This record gives sequence, structure tokens and C-alpha cells, in this order.
Amino acid sequence: VEALGLLERLENCWSIYRPHSELSRLNSQNSVRQYGISDDVCELILAGMEAYQWTNGGFDITSGSLTDAWGFSRQKARKPDPGEIEEALQRVGTSQIELD
Repeated sequence: VEALGLLERLENCWSIYRPHSELSRLNSQNSVRQYGISDDVCELILAGMEAYQWTNGGFDITSGSLTDAWGFSRQKARKPDPGEIEEALQRVGTSQIELD
């Protein structure tokens, strides 16, 4: 029961499929500004940043816009046009994340 409670807490914090989760709310922000985040989200972002470094950018936690452009998040894969790809790439870049 304790493990299920922990999973539920993390899903409510980290899930991109739950619009009310802290991570979904953070991802929905379109401006560059400071946000207060929980320790759980901070740990998740730090782990993603480490994976980004370990893979020399091959793993990027900010690639959701590319996933959306290619239709993978909706399970309707398609080839986006070059303009859509360029627009999505403008929102990608773990190296641009700053944690204070």
C-alpha cells in the first residue's frame, strides 16, 4: 500500500499525461521565467540533465515538442513539414535549463 501511495504521488507530480501534474503545468508555460518547483520535480529534472550530459545530448528531456510534431504523443505518427520541425526545435534544449 505504501508503494502504491508513492507511485500515485509521483504520477501526480511527474506525469505528462495528467494535466494537473506539476510537470504538466511547468511544461505548459510558454515564457522564460523563474518557477518554484518541488523537490521531486527538481530531482527528476536533475536526473534528466545528467542523462543529457552522459549521452552528449542524445537524451533530451525537452524534446516533447518534437515528439508532438511527429505525432508520437498521439500515436498518429506522421512526417511533419520542415517548418514544423524548425518550430519544434526552437523549444528543445536541456542545456538551456537553469536550476537555482
